[in-house]
Amino acid sequence: MTSQSKSIWDTLLLTAQRKSGAAHNIMQKAELRRRQAMGRREKIEQLLLEYSSRLCALQSKDHSKAEVTNYRQFIAQLQDIHQRTDNEIKSATLECERAKSLLVIAEQERLKHQKLVKREAQRQKKEQNNIDMKTLDAQSMIQFNINTKTHQQR
Repeated sequence: MTSQSKSIWDTLLLTAQRKSGAAHNIMQKAELRRRQAMGRREKIEQLLLEYSSRLCALQSKDHSKAEVTNYRQFIAQLQDIHQRTDNEIKSATLECERAKSLLVIAEQERLKHQKLVKREAQRQKKEQNNIDMKTLDAQSMIQFNINTKTHQQR
């Protein structure tokens, strides 16, 4: 039964390790998604600055109304994309927080099962030591009895 209980604890530990690994992967993917969205937002902000300065430069010169309208429409599109990117960052940040809390729970379970496996191994070792001591005591007693009988017969 001890080998069976040991295999049960090992199985539970392996399951907890798999869940912890899966939670870690989910968190990494969410963090990557968040970082990519932040990178996109930086590029959009650079484009917004660049095209805003181009629009100002264009307005200080002779320009056609169509050119100014095109710049303004493009800037409006960039602002819309910027807003969507901000929403994506917020969503990815929430996903990261959820994944992190799931990872913490999975790690706690893994550590708990790891501790239980260790405790079971210590219990089995102690049990085996007790069995060994009883066997040794029994052998010593038998040896003592044999030696005592041998000395009495002489």
